[in-house]
Amino acid sequence: GPEAPTAAPSAADRAAWLYAASPTLGLWSASGLEGGACAALSALAALLAARAAERRSWAAGSLAGLALAACALLRPEGHLLLALALVAPRALPVALLVLVPYHWLRIRYFGELLPNTFHIKAGGESVLGRLAFVALFLAFYGHALLLGAGLAQAARARSRLAWTLAGLALAFVLYLGYVGGDEMRWFRLYAPALPLLVALAAPRLPLALCALVVLAGLVTHGAGFPLRDYVAQGERSYQRLGEAIAARARPGDRALFQDCGRTPFSALAVPFDDPIGLTDRELARLYREARWSPFRGLGPDALEAAIRDALLVRDPRFLAFVAYVERRERALVRERFAQDPEGTLRPFFSGVSYAHGIPQDRRFRRYRFAGAWRRNDGYYLVLYERAP
Repeated sequence: GPEAPTAAPSAADRAAWLYAASPTLGLWSASGLEGGACAALSALAALLAARAAERRSWAAGSLAGLALAACALLRPEGHLLLALALVAPRALPVALLVLVPYHWLRIRYFGELLPNTFHIKAGGESVLGRLAFVALFLAFYGHALLLGAGLAQAARARSRLAWTLAGLALAFVLYLGYVGGDEMRWFRLYAPALPLLVALAAPRLPLALCALVVLAGLVTHGAGFPLRDYVAQGERSYQRLGEAIAARARPGDRALFQDCGRTPFSALAVPFDDPIGLTDRELARLYREARWSPFRGLGPDALEAAIRDALLVRDPRFLAFVAYVERRERALVRERFAQDPEGTLRPFFSGVSYAHGIPQDRRFRRYRFAGAWRRNDGYYLVLYERAP
């Protein structure tokens, strides 16, 4: 008999395509960081919350609460997902049963309510910089189109679940504006809200527009494929740096390095200090008091001097720097690097704001060049060791 007509893709199918084609999720799922896991947990939490709202049982609510707690434990902004308790009220007590003891222990241990990253990044971009970052986000991967479709769907559906998903999608946009930029590309901080956004937008997005957005995501994936070369780049740079430190280190030695990456995992016996302050409470407080962020560049002279003193008083055995090379100079640097790595790279790391002027400090004279490694043509690692 005649073949049955092919059914049009459902809203769930379209949401799955949009989710899978997202460059943000594709890139950061391959990075080894927590963005992909947090996005998956937010999707799971929303699904379980919707089921809990239908069944009105403590069992379903408890599962949703555990998913919400897990999402919040992975990322600070994951706490925004607790708004899903508006859909499934039974999820909130279970989530709080996990999160309240965790935060009590965390505050007792670290002595701070807010993480270092808040103090470091909250003093970052100007208002115009924050607005520009939001505009870039909305233009990327059709996020403005998805957000518009999602809000339209929420207005049409008039359900508590739809309004909650729309509120979360919009709240994460405002969060990006508050943070005002991120040094890592493709808007990884929005990852927890992406599954909620595509699930809400898919029913209102025509198939042709959905296909166009998916195609744009695939093209972006293809154009950015070299960005996924993290493993090979890390092995020839971060790992080699860590191995060099481990081979030279003695008990009690410390290392100072801004972009640790996988380096500490290759030198587990050596404590690492972070000159950006993301993992250093003393530096984070200095930045907070000065109302400055390392991502704005060099700070006031008094702040930079205080940071240098705070770092060098610890007497690190090893100092590692990053040499950033502009595109127009990369071919020449790569050619000269083999003959004179230190002389070639020193102009490129000495003025980096994250180095805080240490290469120009008289105390740096105690250190001797110990090696350099190329991560890629625009990014080199340089190691110095304190002379005996």
